[in-house]
Amino acid sequence: MKLARRWVVTGCVIIVLMTLYPPWLDTLTVNGGGTVESPKGYYSLVSPPLPKKGSLRDGVSIDFGRLFLQWWVVAIVFGGIAYIRRPD
Repeated sequence: MKLARRWVVTGCVIIVLMTLYPPWLDTLTVNGGGTVESPKGYYSLVSPPLPKKGSLRDGVSIDFGRLFLQWWVVAIVFGGIAYIRRPD
């Protein structure tokens, strides 16, 4: 396998792993009707985190904004490395 292709495959593997263990958000409904979101951490898609205990909790969700940003950074970095390391 060519060196540039290895960088692309490595970047793809990292993106798959980030998808299997995405960042999560904990969402809380406040008395005024708004919501407050706080980072929950990284957990498996198979075993998502439990929401904090409380009567007004909405639950947890995947932080897609952060996940897409991570994908983008990995794609740019590993794509750039593959471009630089391509054979002449």
